[in-house]
Amino acid sequence: GGLDLHFIRDHFTTQSLETTIKELLEQKLIYKDHKDNGDYILANDYLSGNVKRKLKEVKEAINQGVEGLEVNLKDLELIIPKDLKATEIMANINSPWIPTQYLEEFLMELSANHYEKQYGDKMTDYQLDNLKENIKVEHLNGAYEVSIRSDELNELYGIRHKDKPHSYKVPFESLLNKVLNNKDLSVKYAQVDPNDPKKEIFITDEEQSNLARQKQKN
Repeated sequence: GGLDLHFIRDHFTTQSLETTIKELLEQKLIYKDHKDNGDYILANDYLSGNVKRKLKEVKEAINQGVEGLEVNLKDLELIIPKDLKATEIMANINSPWIPTQYLEEFLMELSANHYEKQYGDKMTDYQLDNLKENIKVEHLNGAYEVSIRSDELNELYGIRHKDKPHSYKVPFESLLNKVLNNKDLSVKYAQVDPNDPKKEIFITDEEQSNLARQKQKN
């Protein structure tokens, strides 16, 4: 991206190097290198890459007394992308770039809100502290691993076994792992294969599968 001044001087002999540089600057084909007061950079290279960092460096150079950077400052400001607000950033909950800390905080807030809806009262500070200890999210080998150690959360979000009401067919931990790893939320039960009594087949329970999807949305 740097301009080869020796090449220009040797091949553009009809006018002085200073005149050529001046014309290139006026046409905005090159810019002064704000890091090296005697060098120049091609426009395509100067106005690309990390332009926010370049703008910051230009402002610092101007504050330090470097002259002739007004055009650099103006043109960099024109192309700086607008900062997005958090509400303008669309992200799925299973986006791999989201730090696990924020997923844990999100799940804590979600759990607290659902607790209030179900019981009509907010969680105590003691319960919130327990939530913090009971919800752990890790990102390992390209997948999320969620650990939930709370009967209270299972009561709120888990899906109970149809035939064993005191146990969970889909515990909250299992449901979260499926959601965060974008896996199928179908709830299936084993049945004897009518064509072969020695085999089992798995049948999707539509009611509980829909319940799992509803919990995902909520």
